[in-house]
Amino acid sequence: MAKEKEDKTTSNAMGVCIALGTSFGAAFGVAFGPLVFDDLSMGIALGVSFGIVIGITIGALLEARKKAEQKDSSGE
Repeated sequence: MAKEKEDKTTSNAMGVCIALGTSFGAAFGVAFGPLVFDDLSMGIALGVSFGIVIGITIGALLEARKKAEQKDSSGE
């Protein structure tokens, strides 16, 4: 039961990072998409794609760091 609760608390970082990456990626695609591509939707699609990948990467790093801190504090 306690292990389930730990996993739920660490999953917040991943969701927040993906949401922020998606938002910033879409904004970046809207701003710079027309400069590179003829179609705005292509810039948005690439911006969101890169934002999701970066969000997953940062979220995974934050989760790993939090799990390591919890493991150290529990004395395992």
